[in-house]
Amino acid sequence: MANELLDAALEYAAIGLRVLPVHYLKQNGTCSCGAADCRGAGKHPALNDWTQKATTNEAQIREWWSRPNNIGLATGGGHLVLDIDTAEAEAWLRQQTVPPTWCARTGGGGLHYWFTLPAGLQLGNTAGRLADGVDTRGDGGMVVVPPSRSGKGAYEWLVEPGFLDCAPAPDWLLDGLSDGDRPAAELPPTIEAGKRNDTLASLAGSMRRRGAAAEAILAALLVENARCNPPLERNEVEAIAASVARYEPERPLRVIVSAPPPSDWLLDGADLMALDIDEPPPLIGGGGSGVLVAARDFAVWHGAPRSYKSMAILHASICAATGNLFAGHFPTARTSVVYVQEEGGAANWQRRIGWCLSAAEAEPEELRGWFATSASARFRLDDPAWLDALRAQIEVRQPGLLVIDPLSQVSSHDENDATETGALVRTCRDLQASYGLSVVLVAHDRKDARARRGANLRGSSALWAAAGTVSFDRTEDGDGCTVVAELKDAEPLERFGLSFAIEGATMAVTYDGPVGTPTVEAAKEEVLRVLASAAPRGLTRTELEAEVSFRRTKLRDTLVELERIGRIDSVGRRGNATTYRLIGGSF
Repeated sequence: MANELLDAALEYAAIGLRVLPVHYLKQNGTCSCGAADCRGAGKHPALNDWTQKATTNEAQIREWWSRPNNIGLATGGGHLVLDIDTAEAEAWLRQQTVPPTWCARTGGGGLHYWFTLPAGLQLGNTAGRLADGVDTRGDGGMVVVPPSRSGKGAYEWLVEPGFLDCAPAPDWLLDGLSDGDRPAAELPPTIEAGKRNDTLASLAGSMRRRGAAAEAILAALLVENARCNPPLERNEVEAIAASVARYEPERPLRVIVSAPPPSDWLLDGADLMALDIDEPPPLIGGGGSGVLVAARDFAVWHGAPRSYKSMAILHASICAATGNLFAGHFPTARTSVVYVQEEGGAANWQRRIGWCLSAAEAEPEELRGWFATSASARFRLDDPAWLDALRAQIEVRQPGLLVIDPLSQVSSHDENDATETGALVRTCRDLQASYGLSVVLVAHDRKDARARRGANLRGSSALWAAAGTVSFDRTEDGDGCTVVAELKDAEPLERFGLSFAIEGATMAVTYDGPVGTPTVEAAKEEVLRVLASAAPRGLTRTELEAEVSFRRTKLRDTLVELERIGRIDSVGRRGNATTYRLIGGSF
């Protein structure tokens, strides 16, 4: 623990925060200050004149942390800390707009939010000025920081320095603490000669530790270089970026939170049933037509190449952005859309957008918050720097729908690895939950796929197990596709057909109505034929699901009937799944 504390103290000092030693808990649970009745065990400074002695000096820090001292940071000097101590204070805070910033959970369960102050503004400490249980720490103040531990518990970062910039104090906070006029915020200062290389190297190191790719680091350094007086030569900036990019990134998977979890986050059944829940309408579908994209949904639209999956989601997105009917049939709840595409050139996508606009009978100026990237942008969903850039766009554009097309081009994860795929799913779920939007990924099917549902998806089953699926199967005439939607929390939707007619710069998309599923006898025959191809090994229900053309419930009923009439049997378990095989081994 002592080394961990020392390392943390040095990291704080490295980003310019003044560090001071704080008393720690001894093994018997008492405070190192020696007072048997200490009411601030592990929370008060170990120096009498700490306001003057708090420092960034490495030698002094190493001397202080030759003992397992807790860590304190002096506030003020351009920083202000908002201290939330009670459940009532948390409820008050949820009524305010809190920008994403450094945030720590205290040992006692409170919260510390860090903010920067406008140049020239000095604010001291307050207690209860803003609201009961709400304190602030400014000039002359200090706070205990992770990984310290007090008599009430351990401190931990929810959003830590170095991962996210400390946000400027919001106006409601400044207005509540300032007497009279306060100075206006100033533009960031220029970076003078002598500090240019160190500043750019520090930025590059921070980005690399967060997993940023070399291209993203260079792009950020070129922007920052514009603040240098005079700017460095481009080759010097490129050398800094290349040097830092050689180091292996830490690539932490973190969740950015803009507000703490509420104290009443866990509800019992009675409380849940008593809630008056106002569910938003689906984004695409509803009104008796079935649902293709539910509100706050996470889904994967997938199919083989040239199955019209990208054209369909592009057309659906444009219909959502304009409020027009999708395929002339499915209603849309008009919303801003963010569409990230990384396959095909800009000219190709310009042509496709033109087709989809004509199909929606809409003009470009009707699009609400719509944009698409060019393939040259090389967006990466698994790169923290690109993810931050996406979050920034979402904050500005406030979309109800985010589409990423295709998944294979925006991530370097091993699609067959459940752990890596799970991390990608968590990223999408975080975007969905943080911003209250629907996320749709466009993905490819396996090359040998014969099924028409999510199990066809290429790669780990962790993806389609976590998301609703909309699958596309190109019709034999090549002019359309059959669509099967299997969403998690939406009304059932029968499989249906879509037709696409392109002529010059225009396109028409037609809803062809429901497409029938196999009859009972046809379903039996299909299952028997699939099992025959796998004899004598047999197949699990999940494997069968990936090979037949109908849904899970029909497969279940068909298996029960075939076993009842003696055509198949279940032969034990592979893992946790029953294996089915033909009786006699042939069809």
